[in-house]
Amino acid sequence: MNYRKLFSNALILLIIFLTIPSAAYSVDELIMAVSESDLARVVQLARNKVNMNAKSDNGKTPLMIAAINGQIEIAKILLKANADLTIKDDDGKTAIFMASENGYTGIVNLLKLHGAKDTAAVEGSDYVRALEPSPRSLVIGSPDTPQLLKAAAMDDTKNVKKSLGEGYDINYAKSWGVTALMLAVDQHNVATVKLLVESGANINLADYDDQFTPLMVAVKNNYTDISKMLVNKGANVNIKSREGISALHLAAARGNNEIVRLLFNRNADINAQTIDGWTPLMEAIYSNNTETAEQLIDKGADVKLKSDDDVTALMMASVRGQARIVEMLIKKGADVNGKDRRGKSSLSFAKVNGHPEIVELLKKAGARQ
Repeated sequence: MNYRKLFSNALILLIIFLTIPSAAYSVDELIMAVSESDLARVVQLARNKVNMNAKSDNGKTPLMIAAINGQIEIAKILLKANADLTIKDDDGKTAIFMASENGYTGIVNLLKLHGAKDTAAVEGSDYVRALEPSPRSLVIGSPDTPQLLKAAAMDDTKNVKKSLGEGYDINYAKSWGVTALMLAVDQHNVATVKLLVESGANINLADYDDQFTPLMVAVKNNYTDISKMLVNKGANVNIKSREGISALHLAAARGNNEIVRLLFNRNADINAQTIDGWTPLMEAIYSNNTETAEQLIDKGADVKLKSDDDVTALMMASVRGQARIVEMLIKKGADVNGKDRRGKSSLSFAKVNGHPEIVELLKKAGARQ
């Protein structure tokens, strides 16, 4: 047997194997892994040096998809693998623009930490959107931010412990009332959140600007794990923001039914209204989260409440074409002939928006022209 030849062939195969890992994994696999929130797969593909900046068929990079879907842990992996913050999609939008559009402030602030600009221009139009800086992003970006807050934002538990050991006030609020706990929650730094909570951080302190609590920040960013942690540690689920928004409003708008159930179990006010009169049910319907809307109706949401413009949940469902929700609201006693301040009824909304099935449901329930 020619051992020298066997060894030579084996060496060639080994060299080939070691030099083609990126070819063995396709960009399509990365796009799919991000779309399916498969964190372990994204990590594997990043290690195998798959192109982080290739675009999907609809012109979106993996980082853009993560920004749209609020997948902050995946975004962190992509950024470590040198995902490009400056790439724009076919509409001229960057990842930070997309995160802002979808209300994921945690990812907006994460991208800023990595050097993303505060403005994003949409090519081909005069529209330039300046991303409104949140209190948390202002603190993160400030050069004089205390060590404790910086460490919390970076998930640096070692320096968080060091700061606390040196006597830093765990509830110290930098300008705008932002605490270490808020920054850790914002960046989905689970280990740091746990450390701060167990070390006595006040979990109900709200910032000075929009008056969001750590729980509200977690729910808005769709952080189910941190929301559970805070609620189980006694977070007040009924505190409202400056605009009258509660954690349940935010969960309903996100369509996160797990958080909705969590809040129900802690006696969240199902009929809480914002300063504009919006209820969690209205938020769910407006955001097309029909399963969440069904859950709220089943749990006893008041279907007759109106916004400041006299808009009802039934009107919203009629606009959105949600026949199942319309049917449920009617059975619960919603006013089929109510009108908003402009004199528009649910029936007129259904007609204008081209929903004949809802038109018939309303007429059968007694809706008049």
